[in-house]
Amino acid sequence: MKNKVFYLLFACIFSVIDLLIKFSVKINIKDKPIVEMFNGFIQILYVENRGAAFGIFSENRELLICISSVVVLGLVLVVLSTKEYNNIFLVSSVLAIGGGLGNLADRILNGYVVDYIKLSFFSPVFNFADCCLTLGVTGLIINVIFVQKDEKIIG
Repeated sequence: MKNKVFYLLFACIFSVIDLLIKFSVKINIKDKPIVEMFNGFIQILYVENRGAAFGIFSENRELLICISSVVVLGLVLVVLSTKEYNNIFLVSSVLAIGGGLGNLADRILNGYVVDYIKLSFFSPVFNFADCCLTLGVTGLIINVIFVQKDEKIIG
């Protein structure tokens, strides 16, 4: 149990890093021209995303807060209650929880999520929390499909 709590602290660290980056972007980038890096491959800009991924559910802040809260809390409970786990499950869960907490806190504090990274080949603007969420959910899917496929679920 102590080991799991230690890992969950990393989720909190990821969310704090995310919020610090967003605060810095809000202070230093908002109302300024787009910053281009690597010949425009990466652009740093300020966007207020009032929806979820790709702006879906825009202007449904309460719904997004409820869904995010349930998912994050559910994942925390799964991590704490799982007796046997592997590193892919644990690391992926920590990334997903940290990313979820970062965006959830931003949505609660500001009413929107601050996005700031745009890639030349990918039109949506995203943030560090989104990266954590994407890696975490991808890892959990890989874990379910390839790692735990032969294990039986005991209810």
